[in-house]
Amino acid sequence: MRAEGVQRNETSWRAVLLLAVIFTLVNSAKPMHMDDPFYYYNARRVAITPLNPYGGQIFWQQWPKPAIESLSPPVFTYWWALGLRLLGEQPLLWKWWMLPFAVLLVHALHVLFERFARPLSLPLLWAAVLSPALLPSFNLMVDIPALALGLCAVVLFMRAVDDSRLPRAVAAGVALGLAVQTKYTAMVMPGVMLAYVVTHATRRFGAYIAWLAATAIAGAMFLAWEGIITLKYGKAQFWWQFHHGFQIEWDKPTMAAALLNIVGGMSGATALVAITALVRRWSTLVIGVGGLSVAYTLMATTSHTESVFTVLGAITSVATLAAASRLCLRLSSSCRHANRLRTDRDTWFLVLWLALEVAGYFALSPFPAVRRALGVFVVIALIAGRLAARTCHDRSRRMLACVAALVGIPLGLAYFAIDLAEARAARQGAQAAAKFVRARDDRPTIWFLGHWGFQFYAERSRMRPLIPDHTRLRRGDWLLRARGVHAPAVRLSRSSARKEEELTIAGRVPLSTVPAFYSGDAPLERLTRPRISVEIYRVTSDCIARTAWPVRQTAQWSMAASGASGAFALPALVRGLRTRDAQARGLAAIAIAKYGARARPAVPALVAALDTQDRRCLRMLGNALAVVDSRALIAAVQHERPEIRRGAVYAIGSLGKGGRAAAPALLRALEDPDEQVRRAAREALKAIGPLADGRAASDRPHQRNMQ
Repeated sequence: MRAEGVQRNETSWRAVLLLAVIFTLVNSAKPMHMDDPFYYYNARRVAITPLNPYGGQIFWQQWPKPAIESLSPPVFTYWWALGLRLLGEQPLLWKWWMLPFAVLLVHALHVLFERFARPLSLPLLWAAVLSPALLPSFNLMVDIPALALGLCAVVLFMRAVDDSRLPRAVAAGVALGLAVQTKYTAMVMPGVMLAYVVTHATRRFGAYIAWLAATAIAGAMFLAWEGIITLKYGKAQFWWQFHHGFQIEWDKPTMAAALLNIVGGMSGATALVAITALVRRWSTLVIGVGGLSVAYTLMATTSHTESVFTVLGAITSVATLAAASRLCLRLSSSCRHANRLRTDRDTWFLVLWLALEVAGYFALSPFPAVRRALGVFVVIALIAGRLAARTCHDRSRRMLACVAALVGIPLGLAYFAIDLAEARAARQGAQAAAKFVRARDDRPTIWFLGHWGFQFYAERSRMRPLIPDHTRLRRGDWLLRARGVHAPAVRLSRSSARKEEELTIAGRVPLSTVPAFYSGDAPLERLTRPRISVEIYRVTSDCIARTAWPVRQTAQWSMAASGASGAFALPALVRGLRTRDAQARGLAAIAIAKYGARARPAVPALVAALDTQDRRCLRMLGNALAVVDSRALIAAVQHERPEIRRGAVYAIGSLGKGGRAAAPALLRALEDPDEQVRRAAREALKAIGPLADGRAASDRPHQRNMQ
């Protein structure tokens, strides 16, 4: 028996290694894609200065920002940095450097399927790893490594509770700490561990001690790193991200609808496993495969992609609930009482785990994406596989469940092929544009607009990123604007640039994963444009390309950001002070006030903006000037234009007691030739209250005149 167990373990490890190698091999075919360059820039900085992980700036989104304000937890960053030091600038080798995470993920999933769906564990494992959820998500991003470490933590903790071994709980805590410092969404895992204790060891005090030990170790690792970063940079990265990291968050009803679509796109084959296990007929499998084929055909030929995913998501949700209900309430009569009790506990644990993953999706995700629901997919696969393993006893029924599970592999490969086409299009667009320019200019200066994979390959082609409101374009420079990828929004006049060419890369399959799969309310969307197009401009006169963001959006971004990152928007905010919209001017003033003395170049514009009748706007302008340069606000009381003098006086009055330093200027304003200025000065003096000698400020001019 022992020899048979050893042989089974060797076979299992061979299967795990083989699948992990295949998983990594498929991923290695994809060029740098989506957020891969973002993590690459962080890893490259750490590789150069490992003791200064968040020093310097990183250019991503609209403007550069300090690295401490970029969401890049340390574990994955340092791992990739080590790969850069050992392997150099080789993207293909970077993909293989991720092999350990693939092994951890496959091993953890193998253990879970062995525990909850043992007779069908192998086909379910292959179907899960090569599914539409996991296969396209690998890339060079943190999602798969965080999932691998989080699942390993759960597996270690389950074994620690089952075997009553505290060292395994300690190992689970270390794995959990690494998972959280890879991606903060792993914070749901302590709840999963507690759910296992509640369902499997309610009356065992040692199990709660093990949970406390694992959670305490993970918490200590988290707090230690945050404390070190706070001491070094003056701010903790997690807390900064929690308060400022995301400027646009989706509302919860939209997040719920998006989760339904994502589940439908990821778990269609998994739902088929549950349905065939419930009905147990080959005709059901045929009908299900035919339905999936029709659904994806409709997505490719019509504009109702989201509706199709909604239907698939509803079917998957109903099938998952039916599978859980069947396992909890209608167990097989062949199960003995002791086994039935364990079946109840395992099933209830999976149900609680699913509830925690859904709650974590809403609590920890500012926007919907497939990568933010990977845990939901894993638990749905476990529930469906468990039902199939418990109800399909004879060989034909198990074959039925296996075939249903393996339907997910072609779907996963199809998703990956579409995503691969997107990544290759970005690389091809950057390289083709560079070739076009260099064929016409021997020593060109090339600027580009475009992020994601396009940015990586543009920089490797010796191009420079254009920073709105800061980059000065010279006559004869070249500018590339990528369409189909995220790019900074800029406004460029026709008199300053001439369009020379537009390169387009079309898609053969009319479906796209960008940006839907990575930040959207459905995993795929119908492609109604080229996969990527690159507009090539020749600069005809010196200029600075201004941001095309509206004033309100710029102000909101700047206020949600912090420090140096938001300060890059200062030129746009200064322009916003000249808009006719008083509320927008006020928002711009509030944003400018955040930067204190660094915003002094904006003082003339703030003073000029005082020419308004809107009292709410004047209060915001007054607060901004009081923070940036209070002397300029006081001096504005003596401005040559009466409209600005009136606005300055009212703005000082809106400061209340904070405006007492301007009392002498207000006293002089009581003798201003403009009646409106004098009236505003009297109101302002009443607002700031008594002066240092205890007398009302409004009494001063009367006493002085009497003397």
